[in-house]
Amino acid sequence: LWVQGNNLQSVALFGHRRMGKTSILLNASNCLGAKVQVAYVNLLRVGDCSQGVGELLIFITDAIAKTVKIVPPADKDLLDLPYLTFGRYIEQVVANIEGGLIIALDEFEKIEELIDAGKINPDFIGFLRGILQMSPKVALAFAGLHTLDEMTEDYFNPFFASIIPIRVGFLSLDATRQVLANPASDFPLSYQLEALDSIYELTS
Repeated sequence: LWVQGNNLQSVALFGHRRMGKTSILLNASNCLGAKVQVAYVNLLRVGDCSQGVGELLIFITDAIAKTVKIVPPADKDLLDLPYLTFGRYIEQVVANIEGGLIIALDEFEKIEELIDAGKINPDFIGFLRGILQMSPKVALAFAGLHTLDEMTEDYFNPFFASIIPIRVGFLSLDATRQVLANPASDFPLSYQLEALDSIYELTS
């Protein structure tokens, strides 16, 4: 979906904890080449957003700025005029990057918690969808325990038609064998093929 870098597709990675969703987001940039950059945002670090949606956008903007090396807006501007300021920043980013940008929102259920707590307005979801419509060079990657249509209150309805759900689960037996037979260079163990064949025969 992302390797071409044109008309980036937004996705929602979902699955149980410890399945590798965060690892996928953190390592995606290593597979995409220089033309597609990934700004990773761990929403669990946001806090309670006591200053409203502007505080959340400061957190997201900082991650984008760190990735694309474009100075973010002033915090005061994001707090005073959050949507306008963030939208202008995204326009600046799109105009100055060669390829695409994926904004990866990990633990995205935090957004729903903030809406339910009255810290941010439900229209934030529609605003995010509007950001996607600004340019095919920008995409969102949600990661969490649920699919978007499992979230309550229909907050994520605006995304249903444009976000591809991708389940992250256990590897198949064949995929597991391939990984064990071809470990990464920093993995300290290796396995003889005969041992893998024996395991494969016992479990198939």
